[in-house]
Amino acid sequence: MSMNLPYSEKLNIQALQRIFDDKAECYKLFWFKAILRKVREGKQRITYNELVSLMMADAYYMVNEYHLNLGPNDSLEKIVQIISAKTGMKATEKTEKIYEVLLDYRDKEITRLRSNLIANVPYCLQSTFLDDLKISDISTKKDERLRELNRQKRMLYYYGEYMMYDTEIIIDDEWYGYLAENREILEGWVQYNLIEYLQRRNPTIPGIPNKIAPPEKRELTSAKKFWKAVISRTDIVDCYTGMRFTDENLNSFGQIEIDHFIPWSFVASDEIWNLTPTFKKVNINKSNDLPNMDVDLNLLAHQHFIAKSVAKENTQLSKLFSSFLDNNLNDSKTRIELYEKPVSEKEYKIGITKIIEPLYLSAENAGYKPWVDRIGV
Repeated sequence: MSMNLPYSEKLNIQALQRIFDDKAECYKLFWFKAILRKVREGKQRITYNELVSLMMADAYYMVNEYHLNLGPNDSLEKIVQIISAKTGMKATEKTEKIYEVLLDYRDKEITRLRSNLIANVPYCLQSTFLDDLKISDISTKKDERLRELNRQKRMLYYYGEYMMYDTEIIIDDEWYGYLAENREILEGWVQYNLIEYLQRRNPTIPGIPNKIAPPEKRELTSAKKFWKAVISRTDIVDCYTGMRFTDENLNSFGQIEIDHFIPWSFVASDEIWNLTPTFKKVNINKSNDLPNMDVDLNLLAHQHFIAKSVAKENTQLSKLFSSFLDNNLNDSKTRIELYEKPVSEKEYKIGITKIIEPLYLSAENAGYKPWVDRIGV
């Protein structure tokens, strides 16, 4: 499946359509995505530094929060991991804040890796616009390379004087008009290609389409209403600590929050079987770590089974439970087999384990760490 770009009588749209044909690495995707971002801001002249900083800021969340693999020996992935370690910026920091920091960030190791990003991608992106000329045939000396490329016709953009990171690309007037007029369509096209690329690089990671940008919100309203109603009516325990939700424990460990058993940053969804009530301090302490697959999962299964059993016997809880299922369960088969058909606790535990266990193993393989320094246990 491919996405056709808007037609133009004057421009070589076929050449633009082919810029991502060779996606051995992700650089072209992030570079062109950054160009579109700057066009959105009304800029026609853009420095390498602006584009590279945007590339790193866009990739920061994917790599540090979602643990996505951008490609073998990928410089962009390495850079954002090192930046995270050196600056201490949180993985969920706003993209704009990361971009502003990176514009003026100077570090010897980062500078070396940044240079890899501007070595070829500003030129290789335009290889499809060259008629009989190949990028490999052009001089590797930066000044000469820019002069040779600037002599070509119908290019997407041209180049200012070579000044390392301060080098500018100047988008051709007609191309600038096309990019500005069709920016939303082109952003969707880049997003489609980026999702396709990331799915190929991360075959066992769920929810890739939801992981190319920070989330706008998480749908937990129905979960909070249901679990608070359950806790007020029956004696269940926190699946991580085994503690009951008494006033004393709530005062000591914080009020009730809804946690994702397998971290949200991995599953990128709010499915009912992965949500559990816990104490605020426990939730913060667990963060993006993986719980104990034996003890914690046993308690989770028991907690869920008791909750759904109680819901069947109470009209108000039943309504809240139905709303919870409608908002937080997308698989109709799971809804029928685990939540609507009568099942024993053993059968329920087997069913929820079949869902969670493969995700747990995939999260481990993706680099998620076990939860070791646990409070309240």
